[in-house]
Amino acid sequence: MEELQKTQIEKKFYDWIKLMRPEKMKFNPTFIEIKNGNVIFGMMKYMGRLVVSIETINSELENNQKEENI
Repeated sequence: MEELQKTQIEKKFYDWIKLMRPEKMKFNPTFIEIKNGNVIFGMMKYMGRLVVSIETINSELENNQKEENI
């Protein structure tokens, strides 16, 4: 995966979590890696790694963008 693409996905992840899951920001979400079409991330007070698909991130950001334009 190209570094630019990874950087863009990482930015989208942080945009998504701030917009769609703002209550999770207090747990300091940390981007770890991209694997098999998923973003792997961690948060304080959570054991292990958490996963969200890139498809979900893109879809929810796109849907929110459409709602703002209405």
